[in-house]
Amino acid sequence: MTEYIFRASRRVNGKRNRSKLYSGRYSLGRGGRVVTVGLQTTDAAVARVKLRELIVQAQREAAGLATKREDERAKLSGLLVTYRCDLTAQGCREKHVKATLRRIRNCFDVTGWTVTGDMKPQGFVAWRAGLKGAVKTRKEYETSVHAFLNWLVRAEVIEANPLAKIGKINARGRQLKPTRAYTEGDLRRLFALRTQRVCAYQVLTYTGLRKGELKGLLWSDVELTGDAPHVRLRESGTKDRADRVVPLHPVAVAAFVAVRDAVGAERKERVFDGIFPTWEAFKRDLSSAGIERRDAAGRVVNFQAFRKTFQTLGARHGLNQRSAQELLGHSDANLTAKAYTDAAALTLRPEVLKLPDLTADALSNAQKAGKGFALADLMGRLKALVTELVTEVKASSGMVVGEGFEPS
Repeated sequence: MTEYIFRASRRVNGKRNRSKLYSGRYSLGRGGRVVTVGLQTTDAAVARVKLRELIVQAQREAAGLATKREDERAKLSGLLVTYRCDLTAQGCREKHVKATLRRIRNCFDVTGWTVTGDMKPQGFVAWRAGLKGAVKTRKEYETSVHAFLNWLVRAEVIEANPLAKIGKINARGRQLKPTRAYTEGDLRRLFALRTQRVCAYQVLTYTGLRKGELKGLLWSDVELTGDAPHVRLRESGTKDRADRVVPLHPVAVAAFVAVRDAVGAERKERVFDGIFPTWEAFKRDLSSAGIERRDAAGRVVNFQAFRKTFQTLGARHGLNQRSAQELLGHSDANLTAKAYTDAAALTLRPEVLKLPDLTADALSNAQKAGKGFALADLMGRLKALVTELVTEVKASSGMVVGEGFEPS
């Protein structure tokens, strides 16, 4: 009987390179067929245990005592085809289906899973640990694999999700890239650029549309005449799969008109077809406008930042929360209020100054009269001068100061 583990090697350019992963060889008896298997581990002890399990399994199968179920030999490639058909039948968009299957295949390629019986927690954990990118991206990969395995359970291909006991990535509070809102100065400089792409930036800023929603917008869904110009977003093109009507600010109307006059508009064509900014062109425009992509806190500006700017400007200028949520197409009000509002960009000092100053009636009255920052500062200085004057009067005369000038 043969049983041993090894690390394969091969010669490249005269130099022998050894694999980091262990493989194993075994035969069930003298003169029997030697089987070579990949053990997918860099640990020798783990490799020996896995090889011993395979040998025991093979011996039981040879003796007619096989415990390995037939459905555990089901090829994952065929099951993925069925899964794709099911997702499409459920109404999932093609873009979502392709991205889901790409993530799952990445897991299978790295772990070496080919049949359902291969799916083990150890391989999954190692694959997940090697994923690159933002937390949100890694969470999406993990979610796609779990969804597929849960579908296999519902389809009665496997009895249970083999990864059910594995903890999941905690992406709470980190779903979005750290972005900041554009400042008003940023936008003025960006809008001053001499390029048709500015029209797209203006529409993104004044509508809060997602990048994909604007790229797919048709002229037939744009209404620029009448008392209520608006754009209609169809269910098939929105993230939340719901129709949405977004009223147009005069700046957005002017941007649409500029595009129409420049390139013409046929009722079935996309509005920004051929002129929507690519990522490289967008970065060049930011540079030309003197806008730093990353600030001192590590927050960036990108296409998503236009939506954050829309909500932040709205919060600053009185746009109510429920309206903002509807315009942005959010199902969760907390997402609108927190993730899409740049608190650092809000003018918070006026809000703080709305609180009454209980130490001086004069200052409180000035604030109620709405005199602004300059008068508030003036009254503060006046109060300090009066206090100093009172102190000098008392020191020189020892007399009781008149009502209204008594120091606290």
